[in-house]
Amino acid sequence: MKKQLKELLLRQTEANLEPWRLLPKHPPQQGWLKTIRSVLGMSNAQFAERLGMTRQASAALEKREREGTATLAALTKAADVLHCDLVYALVPRMALMSIIESQAWQTAAEEVSKTAHSMQLEAQETPPEEIEHLIR
Repeated sequence: MKKQLKELLLRQTEANLEPWRLLPKHPPQQGWLKTIRSVLGMSNAQFAERLGMTRQASAALEKREREGTATLAALTKAADVLHCDLVYALVPRMALMSIIESQAWQTAAEEVSKTAHSMQLEAQETPPEEIEHLIR
């Protein structure tokens, strides 16, 4: 039952991730905050006032967003001021099952490699094709 539940969760997660994979991977060059603020016709001074901070602080927030160092809390507050929602997701670069299989393969290769090295030290070298078979 536990295996079936894990497989179901994997399939559901993959289905939920599909729309996210279609989105652009990079924000606009100026960052989302400045881009949307500009499109809305909102000055930095107006943005800062609505955020309850100085113009310098709001400009620094926009800079931190571009640099990837802004906190989620700060971005959420700024998004709200812009009548937007901050949407946050981790989007795997490949199918989750491929990641699981890759990690399992790597772990198996490390374990087999340790054993093969010990055997080699004892003058009982394992042939490469046997190592490959053990990993699989």
